[in-house]
Amino acid sequence: SSKEDQGGRSISSIADFPSTPRTLSCTMRPALYPALAILFILGLLRQGADALMLAPPALSGMELLYPTSDLSLRVSASRTDGYWPYISRKEEPPKDFTYGEFPIKFFEEVTTRATHLITPPLAHGTDRSGATFLDLGSGAGRLVLAAAAMDSPWKLCRGVELLGSLHALAEVKLAAGRAMPGFLQSEVLLEHTGWDAPTLDLSTVDVAFAYTTCIAQHEGVLTGLTAALSDKLRAGCIVVTTDYQLGVGFEQLEIIEGENLGVGDTSTAYLARKL
Repeated sequence: SSKEDQGGRSISSIADFPSTPRTLSCTMRPALYPALAILFILGLLRQGADALMLAPPALSGMELLYPTSDLSLRVSASRTDGYWPYISRKEEPPKDFTYGEFPIKFFEEVTTRATHLITPPLAHGTDRSGATFLDLGSGAGRLVLAAAAMDSPWKLCRGVELLGSLHALAEVKLAAGRAMPGFLQSEVLLEHTGWDAPTLDLSTVDVAFAYTTCIAQHEGVLTGLTAALSDKLRAGCIVVTTDYQLGVGFEQLEIIEGENLGVGDTSTAYLARKL
């Protein structure tokens, strides 16, 4: 039951796709916001109010907030508390803290598809004004702000990040994004906590995304993340993971292959429904 989307990407039923664990390397980190960004954005007009993706002006805004040339700075920020403290104690840094930036184009595609899979279906097709998006391990806030800048607004875009250095950077980026007239289309909430925190309430989330390529897994299954989310998410919520799958309690629905130059070639997105 494999098919292609409009961009020629392969989309498969979970039954047709082998579960092959990957070992991929992620590298990236926080950036400095250019002073001219706000002046540049002032003249940009939003396009395509019915689109589920980012219009060209929003893409320009994302590049101004998160310049590709400053990726090394964002990687450096993540290592402040996700790498060097462990090295100083002569301990192995957790791979879970590896910083990576998922491609915006691929992110648009998987979140758009996830929108169509939400149960119960959205009241008005792809109208997300009553739906909540969550980025698990939101880093510098890049995908949270990308989701909030999409022309089909969400009720709320949330980001959960454990590392204090990255959470602080995300707050800076959010303040800059809010200063750009017309850039953010959705409300944004950034939370400094872990996804397994007992007090974290995820009961209203409709679509969750987790860049899990470097997250601990066992034989291709994200056992730790599965356990953390099982009792937190509502039934019918769609979760997108990358290169590894969620386990018991989640129904695997679709697999989408997409380009991800940050890991050298491609990544596999797994779309699952919470049972």
